[in-house]
This record gives sequence, structure tokens and C-alpha cells, in this order.
Amino acid sequence: MKNIKKQDYDSSQKELMELYYEVASALEEEQGKNKKLTARVNRDFENSSIPSSMKIKRKKITNSREKTGRRPGGQPGHAGHRRKQCTPTSSHEIPAPERYADNPDFKPTGKTIRKQKINLHTTITVWPLGAPIWPRFHGNQKRKTFQP
Repeated sequence: MKNIKKQDYDSSQKELMELYYEVASALEEEQGKNKKLTARVNRDFENSSIPSSMKIKRKKITNSREKTGRRPGGQPGHAGHRRKQCTPTSSHEIPAPERYADNPDFKPTGKTIRKQKINLHTTITVWPLGAPIWPRFHGNQKRKTFQP
């Protein structure tokens, strides 16, 4: 076996320890980068502000409703939910156009279509208010006589 001096042994051990710490710190830094990149790749609508519609490989939501055989829309015999009518302030009747009234191809049915036209008026009224200011005798504060 080769005779190694204690001083050489200590210096080589010190160099190895420094090298070990350099490699360990570089590994820890790379592991941190890897963790950040993995979190960025795994980000989706559940853990970020990305909407669910932007998910790349999302499943289509299946319709689990059983078909009844009825057609879509309002069903016969069911009263609709219509908009509440406002009480009219005045009534106006629109006369039939002459091209329909004088033409024998068109005959009146006696039915009338009723619609409502609503006019909304908004006004702004501004009143200027003034209040005399009375200086206080003690100090520099000013005091109003009333608060509008």
C-alpha cells in the first residue's frame, strides 16, 4: 500500500467535500426548477383561473336525461308564463292599410293583436344649495350654519 501523507489526505478530502456541496446545491436547484415546471404543466381549471372550457382533453358531458317522446317547447294545455302587462294610460287603434281593406283576397277575421308600447321618461332636477360660512373666533376652523 502506498504511503499517503496526512496533509495530502486532508487536502484531498476537503476538495472532495467542496465538490460534494457544489453538486448537492446544483441538484437541489434543478429539483426546484423541475417542481415548478411540473406544477405549470399540471395546472388546469381546478387549481388556476383557466376556465373549464379551455381544458385541452376534456370529456364531453353526457346527457343522462331519459327521453319522454314529447316535442320540445310549450306543451298543449299548459298556460305559458308571459310577461306581466302594464295598465294602459291611453289606447290607440291602428287602422287597416288600404291595400288590405280594399283587396277582395283579404278578409277580416275579427281578431285583434294586442301589443304594448312603453315610453319611459327620466328627468333630472338639480337644486343648488348655499350655506353661509361663519369663522370661529378661537382658532382657524370654519363652521357651516347647516349641513344640506
